[in-house]
Amino acid sequence: MELKWKSCIKIGVTATALFLITQYWPTFTGLAHIAFGAALPLLLGCAIAYVVNILMSFFERHLITISQTSSLRKIYRPLCMLLAFISIILIAVLIIWMIVPELIRCLQILLEELPEALNTVFLWLEDNLPVNSLLQSKDTILFSSEMDWQKNLAKIMDILLNGLGGAMGVAAS
Repeated sequence: MELKWKSCIKIGVTATALFLITQYWPTFTGLAHIAFGAALPLLLGCAIAYVVNILMSFFERHLITISQTSSLRKIYRPLCMLLAFISIILIAVLIIWMIVPELIRCLQILLEELPEALNTVFLWLEDNLPVNSLLQSKDTILFSSEMDWQKNLAKIMDILLNGLGGAMGVAAS
């Protein structure tokens, strides 16, 4: 195998880049976050344009047959685009209309069955673990009377809404 300068330069640049990335990881992730935030609207625009183009092509080929000499030819493409956007909105409303009632029904079933499930769990814990000694012990951190429940609940909600990459916050909003 012959050693070439081009290969050595590529290896050197790669090794230097990896070293700098690992050395300045917080800065690198911050820059990556900024770049992704800047590129997200462009990516969403491309996705929307792709879907609208598919529907526009369908409407242009199948639904509207306007002759080339007609005066309505000027509004032909805007009309197809409007139909495409209306179709996307109707599809989204239809999907939400189908999913939300089922989700509410599932949550109702879950809330109806939750007390019985919790009772079963507590009975199992009483049978298999020394729960009473844990509750009566003053050294127990979990059930301490000095615990600030409001502060801990605020921390848990902060982790759920912000700590999971904002996924729960998006779902909640």
